[in-house]
Amino acid sequence: MNRPASFDARVLAYMPALKSLTRKYVPAGEREELIQDTLVQIFASWENFRGDDYSVGGGFYNWLACQMRGVAANKRTKKSVPVVYDQDNKYSAIIGKPADQERALIAKDMLARATGRDGAILLRRGMGFGLVEIGSDMGIKRERVRQLEVRGRASLRKACGMVAA
Repeated sequence: MNRPASFDARVLAYMPALKSLTRKYVPAGEREELIQDTLVQIFASWENFRGDDYSVGGGFYNWLACQMRGVAANKRTKKSVPVVYDQDNKYSAIIGKPADQERALIAKDMLARATGRDGAILLRRGMGFGLVEIGSDMGIKRERVRQLEVRGRASLRKACGMVAA
């Protein structure tokens, strides 16, 4: 369904109000970006506007303000994630700086030292598996998985010299 031209004209008529509203949500350097992102959101969800129903705090300006507030909140909560691809394309995104070669070798060495059940649990926890899930696969209880994880972390800390022997 095509958006009516009257809707577009009405949004453009409220542009000065939207520009002044940006002062509440972002610093001066980010205001133009917030307006553009808000306009994208408004034009994408124009069918959600239910008309000027003033009985429930409605009205076009209030709807526009709610759209802008939502876009601003999303910008605050969503951090940009730099996408880094390794040679094997195993990882799609890594937050922060890529590890240098020395750190990569240290991590590889530490993972090689994590053997047995402790090592398997540490690896699976690092991949995001939960205690219950790991426990059911290994045939042990959640609490025992947690204990083995603590023991594995302690042995890794001891191996890399972070804790006195």
